Amino acid sequence: FNLVRGDDEDVDCACSYIVNDVLSGYYHPWLVGLRKVLAPRGYISAAQAIVQKSKNPRLKPASDELVFGRYFTDHMLEIEWTAQGGWEKPQITPFHSLLMHPAAKALHYAVE
Repeated sequence: FNLVRGDDEDVDCACSYIVNDVLSGYYHPWLVGLRKVLAPRGYISAAQAIVQKSKNPRLKPASDELVFGRYFTDHMLEIEWTAQGGWEKPQITPFHSLLMHPAAKALHYAVE
């Protein structure tokens, strides 16, 4: 997908792929069971996705210049989950920093 430039068709196609294929377990069958355990409530659907396109799309780098952690897509997928309502509508938003609580277990995995 050419999400670095943020083409309309590519953003819509990527949203459908991520939400319907990856999260449904199409490419990773073990996700189907995991999804049922982790998200018993709610339903994730690409048809409900809210897409906010980047106002400053970047140029796509050459393949030989790609280095892990240096280049990122212009967009990211976010889906909120609450105990009361389950999964909310998926959102494709412009790339931005994430907010994370300092006590998040992901930051302390070595001591957990």
